[in-house]
Amino acid sequence: AMGEPGTLKHRRPASVGEKKESDETYNNDKPISTTTTMDSKIVVVAPKKKKYTTTTTTKLEDDDDDKLQKAGKAAAANQPSDKNGGYPEPTEDELSFQYHVFTLLFLNGNLIHQRRYDGRDLFITGMQTLLYNLTHKRFPFCGQVIWLLSLAWCLYGTLESSPHNANHHNICGLVSLVLLPSQFQRCRMIWNRQQEEKKQRAAQQQEEEDDDDDDGEVTTDTEPVSIMKESGTLEDLNTVRLCIIGMYVMAGFHKLNTAFFDPNVSCAYDKIWRYFEVFGGYANDHEDMEGAVAQMPFFLRTLPFQVVIAEFVPPMLLCFPKLQRLALFVLIGLHTILLPVGFADFGSIAQSFLLLFTSPHAMVTLSGIPRHFWGDAAVVFVMFEFLVQYMRFYDERSEGEPPFVQAEVGMVFFCFAFVWGSIYRTPNVPGPKVTYPKTWFGKAVILFFAFFTWNPYFGLRSTGVLTMFSNLQTEGPTSNHLLLGSNPLKLFSYQDDWVYIKEIDERLQFKRYDGEILPRVQFDMFLHRMKEEWAEEGEECHDMYAWVEYKNETYESNDVFYDPAFAEFLEPRPYWQRKYMLFRAVEIEEPKTCTW
Repeated sequence: AMGEPGTLKHRRPASVGEKKESDETYNNDKPISTTTTMDSKIVVVAPKKKKYTTTTTTKLEDDDDDKLQKAGKAAAANQPSDKNGGYPEPTEDELSFQYHVFTLLFLNGNLIHQRRYDGRDLFITGMQTLLYNLTHKRFPFCGQVIWLLSLAWCLYGTLESSPHNANHHNICGLVSLVLLPSQFQRCRMIWNRQQEEKKQRAAQQQEEEDDDDDDGEVTTDTEPVSIMKESGTLEDLNTVRLCIIGMYVMAGFHKLNTAFFDPNVSCAYDKIWRYFEVFGGYANDHEDMEGAVAQMPFFLRTLPFQVVIAEFVPPMLLCFPKLQRLALFVLIGLHTILLPVGFADFGSIAQSFLLLFTSPHAMVTLSGIPRHFWGDAAVVFVMFEFLVQYMRFYDERSEGEPPFVQAEVGMVFFCFAFVWGSIYRTPNVPGPKVTYPKTWFGKAVILFFAFFTWNPYFGLRSTGVLTMFSNLQTEGPTSNHLLLGSNPLKLFSYQDDWVYIKEIDERLQFKRYDGEILPRVQFDMFLHRMKEEWAEEGEECHDMYAWVEYKNETYESNDVFYDPAFAEFLEPRPYWQRKYMLFRAVEIEEPKTCTW
């Protein structure tokens, strides 16, 4: 059977606790000894001149009971668990692959976001995605280092462009900050494991070259280490889940105001107006919104209430593993509706966050999606966005409206349908349990996130803190919020220090118009920004007219950037204010209109 003269005797398997006696046979007048124990394989040590078969195993000696216990624990990990709805607990492989899919979706969402702003950042993010996809399997350490650099790049981009960031951009920066420490630890552990494997292979080769005097070959029985757990990745992902739940809840909380429920100004109608054509041609009647809403079906008349419920209740259900499927269905549906109206980037990024609430066992093992699909889809997205940038440079007509916008929305929609359709056809396996952070770092992140999203009520910044399209107004002595109308938490006066813009040069009307009211901090930063932009373009900014009122005093000049009368407005603000503060225009006499 071994291809050479000689035979090998086989006996019945040894029973538990019984050791099998040694058999000896002869091949070319030299013995081949075989020794087995209750759960060992046969070890054959052949002469050095003619080696036939060598099977490496671990010989059980005095520590048989300890090794049996470890084997029992490993087997129990793959057994159904009552805590997991009768399904096995996620394995290390399933946890790691789900994290890999999250990485690809996060990078693709950030890629779509970058297309709106800077071609350089889009190229860098696209190359990060391609390199990570090419290296994560064959060169795990290199792939994880690329993901580490991608997180650092995202965080740097968030800080560098602050405070003029979209809400989802701030969330991406926060998630990058949370994952950076554990990702660094993950890279270190993978590097150490690779070095240890090299040492073991070298030792094994050395043993194979030894003389045949030894009667057996012994390898160390080390219990596998869970890198996802030991690196802190699982704990940091739990912190990310808490932030995502808070993101949706605070977005709904900010909408609890009188203006959001006013059909004349509510963002609930303003952002999905195009859909109304399907229900009777309400699309063009913006002058009499209240009358148009009164003619709509009941489910459209109650749209603001539906939006608030959708952003309040399902995120709270994400805290309960058995109810996560229902919550994810509502939230994915919400993002799907918003895709065609300009939120493809936000929907793509949100998809990566919501994937963290799915069961790794259901997503990786039960869904039936081939593992290579995720990498292939990521490459397609990168190539598509690169093509879009090429078309923008090639065709000047595409500068105003980037090409393939509809195609981009279609690709994101297809990804939604394929991914979540595959997951929802699996059994309802409970997802990960969301718990309060155990580390001081996670607790600090949650506290900072809570403080940041409550900034409007403290009298600090009112934009970029999940107040997008909420109709919220906290400026002035009172607020339009239904629960905090008297501004009981306002500790700072930045929102109430106003500058009235009576008239301003049309060349300076960059999102600022005659008749607007701005907080003083925002007005100062606006003038600085305009002066810097004109200087960067190499153009003179003389002879620009401005007429404003501040603290009952009038300031008027035909040369606003060089007139001593405006010197106090042109003094540089502290660095932390320039990087942190951002306010909307104040609307006092009328209901707050729908703004970003």
